[in-house]
Amino acid sequence: MTRPSPVSAVHRALAGLSLAPVTHAADLAAQAKHLLQRRDGIASWLLAERLTRLRFGLIADDLVLRAITLAAMNNGGLARDDVRNALAIDPRHPMANRLMLSSPDPAERTAAARRLLRSDGTTAQIQDALGVLWSQGAAAAGRLDSAPRHIRGWLAWRSGSTLKCYLDSSHGRMEHRVEPEPGHRIASALVHAADISWPWPGDAEWVEVACDAAPSVLLPERLRRHAVPPTPRSQRPQATAAAVETRRIAVIVPVYDDFEATKQCLEAVLAHPERHVARRIIAVDDATPDQRIAVLLDELARNGKIELLRNDVNQGFAASVNRGLAMLADDEDAVLLNADTVPPPDLCGRLARVAYLHDDIGTVTPLSNNGEYTSLPVRFRENPLPQADALAVLDRLAAETSAGVGFVELPNGIGFCLYVKRAVLDAVGFLSLQFGRGYCEDIDFCLRARQAGFRNVCATGVFVGHAGTRSFKSEKRALVLSNLSRIDDLYPAYRRQSAEFVRRDPLREPASRLEWKWLLARKKGFSLVVTAREPDPCLIGRHADAKRSSGLDTIVATLDVTSDGVTVDLRDHAGGYPQNLVLAYGPDRAPRELADAFSRLQVVEVAIADPGNLPVGFVQAIAEIGVVHDVLLADTGIFDIRGDRKPVIAAILPKARRISTTTPRFQSALISRMPDLASKIDLLPDAPLGNATVQSSSEESSGLLIVGADSSAEDSELIHAFAARLRDAHPEAGVIVDGALSDDFKTMELGNVFVLGRPSGESLMPATGHTPTRGVFFPSRRWGMSDTRVDAVLALGLPVAYFDHAVQQCKTVGGNLLLSANEPLPIVVSALLQWWGRLSAERSAAMTVSAVGPTPVPLQPG
Repeated sequence: MTRPSPVSAVHRALAGLSLAPVTHAADLAAQAKHLLQRRDGIASWLLAERLTRLRFGLIADDLVLRAITLAAMNNGGLARDDVRNALAIDPRHPMANRLMLSSPDPAERTAAARRLLRSDGTTAQIQDALGVLWSQGAAAAGRLDSAPRHIRGWLAWRSGSTLKCYLDSSHGRMEHRVEPEPGHRIASALVHAADISWPWPGDAEWVEVACDAAPSVLLPERLRRHAVPPTPRSQRPQATAAAVETRRIAVIVPVYDDFEATKQCLEAVLAHPERHVARRIIAVDDATPDQRIAVLLDELARNGKIELLRNDVNQGFAASVNRGLAMLADDEDAVLLNADTVPPPDLCGRLARVAYLHDDIGTVTPLSNNGEYTSLPVRFRENPLPQADALAVLDRLAAETSAGVGFVELPNGIGFCLYVKRAVLDAVGFLSLQFGRGYCEDIDFCLRARQAGFRNVCATGVFVGHAGTRSFKSEKRALVLSNLSRIDDLYPAYRRQSAEFVRRDPLREPASRLEWKWLLARKKGFSLVVTAREPDPCLIGRHADAKRSSGLDTIVATLDVTSDGVTVDLRDHAGGYPQNLVLAYGPDRAPRELADAFSRLQVVEVAIADPGNLPVGFVQAIAEIGVVHDVLLADTGIFDIRGDRKPVIAAILPKARRISTTTPRFQSALISRMPDLASKIDLLPDAPLGNATVQSSSEESSGLLIVGADSSAEDSELIHAFAARLRDAHPEAGVIVDGALSDDFKTMELGNVFVLGRPSGESLMPATGHTPTRGVFFPSRRWGMSDTRVDAVLALGLPVAYFDHAVQQCKTVGGNLLLSANEPLPIVVSALLQWWGRLSAERSAAMTVSAVGPTPVPLQPG
């Protein structure tokens, strides 16, 4: 094995690395792969970690690369976590699946092997997948695809020279004999293999494939006839005809599984007869495996409440919807409705009102908790399904907020609840079947409608609950990704248009208005935290966790003050309502108006976080809104309040019910400075610190880890100055910054500093487990005393340097360096260099003793 050079991992990672923003990300990946080939796990991990953080952990390739570097450092557990996360993003990622073939979990190995069989992986990847299936007892495996008038693919089997295959369809059973192909790319000494091409059986809509070698893994298990593009009836939008009151509308509900959701959906539709439209309900039973669903549908059809269509075999969303669309009258619109939705009263009429506001509106999608573009409260995410009473309130408030006719244009409608005008169907035809059993056929349909001159809009006055991902469960992500690639081929501009919609988010403003009404209507009391936009690692989170454990929600109000006035972002800390609410006030009466607004809400207690960072007028107004208030402190700036702030802060602290902070160090300093308030000063409940660990390595521990999630300009200046002096005094030493700086590239140009970037997850101290380090430095003068990560690293036994406001001069205590916040930059840098020199000397002495000592006993594997 090639051993890394004695130069530090930081130097090896930076060697030749491009620091030009345009090429930096690509070079991080290339350099990481190069160092992996040189068996340099630590340096390659630095590069892969920075790449993953820069792209927020959202790119499957990045996670796979980092997983390989972690495995190179014998950290198999975290490596598998990265592979799992990569597969959550891209379930068909070839390398992620290949890595998962070595999982200790048999179910994970099997799932990865099946995904590889269905992918366009390399021969080696497919052979590895087959190896897993053979080890689990499979006798045959293969991948099949439907082509125009043919079934094509490949088969592999282990016993017998000839494989018999059977095609079952509506035409009966057909038999094919498959002979092995010598030299086939998948064949080996013990495995036969062959490519196949069979004629499609007549006009059968579906085919199931089996073979005489059991058990077998033939994917997919059922094939559908190759899709024919939908045929439009005309190419131009039709003029709007009759008024909404005479509109005929068919609600088409494809049904497969989830009895409770289906029952709830149909009951909700039937409970609210439409007053202004002629509505009928067409349910399409897509070969449900649940007999309760079949009985429910039969009973509703027998009682004349629904019209029922039934598929002999499961055909998927698009084919089922098309059966319903084929039943429409020439003047009948449609609402496509998932069976896992909870529709509100007068759904059809309200959507129709928006649809017929303009001739060129073609489709209408409502707001939802799980509606992709239309999701609330967390935008563009799947939110939990609210309870029935909360859904009713949200729908009522949405209608009030927009007067029932508000709308925002979307790139495309969303198929969970989609109003479709008859004119659109006449122009573009039905749903395409080329997307298989589901997902993206609604995007394709709406983009065809847009090409034909129609607009897709969201009705901001209608809210429909949607459970989501019930029908296909874990298959959804793989289906979406596969079908999105087809969307890209058909509509090259779509991704850019979608990204632009997300960036602008024109729905945020109506969402903000809705959430303010929701907050005013809220009956349950909550805790309000008022804070400025300051970095705070855990103060508010620990307060909110404590409140949640006592049954109280926490809403965080973040103030941003400018010369134009003040804006207040309101967010529920746990991800509930609100998430998009922004209040804006002019500069003259902003404090009083904001306090008046808060007094209208069900605020049962207020917590003012670091009041020294808030404008004086706001602190006074908020403390006087008539409810008990607490003070949360993390910023040591509280010790240096001056000017007109001082009497205000001095007045509100004694009136606080309690004054809470995060660390015993800061608590002691507060009690020392404010002895009269000692009885009020307490610690917030502990938060989980995560599984922080230490990487040990005798020859690699020549680096310093600097921790700061988002370092301020002052912190960045200190880090840069220290690194420059360290480079001259200890050229062998490397510095790793576990966080982001004001200018990463400028600091990395020093040649001895590697900046990992802002952590993408919630891990307390990810870098201590991967980077051998001699010491850890926390550079923040303001936040170091309240940073619980200091305590976590101390618990690991690593030497730590941090600012302690209890000391007047920099001093060492044991192996730790306590820095005085009063000292200027040059003195702090000198103290750090002296501390580092002592650590280096101690390390060198320890290594010398080890070198002349007795022969060590080899560590056992694992």
